[in-house]
Amino acid sequence: MFVLDEMSSSVRSKYGESFSWLLAVVAPAALLLTGCCCPCGEGCGLKGCGDSCFGTCDRILEVPETPAPTMPRPPLRPPAPPGPSPTTTGSVAVPGPGPAPTSTTPPPEPLPPGTGQNLGVAAYPTNTSKFDATMYAWRARTLLPQDYRMGYALAGNEQESVRNAHNAYARKVHHESEDGEIFRWTPPPGCAGGLSCVFEQLVKRNRADVKPIAERFRARAGEAKLDSMQTAALVISWVQAIRYEVPKVEPFGVLPPALVAAESRGDCDSKALLALMILDELGIPSMLISSSIHRHTMLGIPLPVSGSYFTYAGRRYAFTECTAAGAPIGYMDPKLKSPNDWTAVPVKM
Repeated sequence: MFVLDEMSSSVRSKYGESFSWLLAVVAPAALLLTGCCCPCGEGCGLKGCGDSCFGTCDRILEVPETPAPTMPRPPLRPPAPPGPSPTTTGSVAVPGPGPAPTSTTPPPEPLPPGTGQNLGVAAYPTNTSKFDATMYAWRARTLLPQDYRMGYALAGNEQESVRNAHNAYARKVHHESEDGEIFRWTPPPGCAGGLSCVFEQLVKRNRADVKPIAERFRARAGEAKLDSMQTAALVISWVQAIRYEVPKVEPFGVLPPALVAAESRGDCDSKALLALMILDELGIPSMLISSSIHRHTMLGIPLPVSGSYFTYAGRRYAFTECTAAGAPIGYMDPKLKSPNDWTAVPVKM
């Protein structure tokens, strides 16, 4: 008993014969506090020892009964204030365990599949779980590196809201569909022609949903110091990687841009409108170009590339295919060049 041995001479001289009573009272506590009997290798009562340690100490510390002392007992300490009791080790008091700390670290972001350059996961609203994201892996053949990956998560209630808004506008303009592709409607006054009003309504409703995607491309362009040509090529290569599927039940045969990205599907005008919105967020002008004879829509981008061009308001726009994976800006399928009824579809952004 190291602690009591050092104290014995000074205590006995002060208290005399009453030391035997003090020894009987203090010895068990001293042994417990110094950890001399705890088989766990730590002080009894500390984390890791548990009840088994106290039980062992109780069995070892069997102190014979001694006559009651004749000296008056020292006054008791006032009761401690409520709260967790401290655990004493030697002469140092360590506060007892408190509530577990609450972590403020955000959950890790899931990694899109593949080994390409990771653009991360875009999400709307920002608190949407990214682990429910639609993941993409694609190749941009005109860039280095060529392989990229990215995800997009759109909250379920937001998807429903986007779809409901599209259907509500269709009812407003008396949209009627026969087979999902052929339809009738009453364009509102001031509509520029074609589906301009429909596209403008979709741009307005889907802008906030699509912006996080554009921010991922903006970050990559800044990191890799991409120019407008390279940035446009990166965006178009991603849109081309989205699965081609003609909407069967959506009004006007157009799937809203946010749903194109969230569901990874869309036809020519649905995908071209998504590309138009992303490029606009990045400060790259573009326009929709449509053909009734070919029943096809392409994007036009005013970039100095070789290939086919469309001239509108004195400006040359390179035809840009959004449905053929790997098609470079300026490429146009020869079958689409004639007959030539391509017209501009102005969309106010």
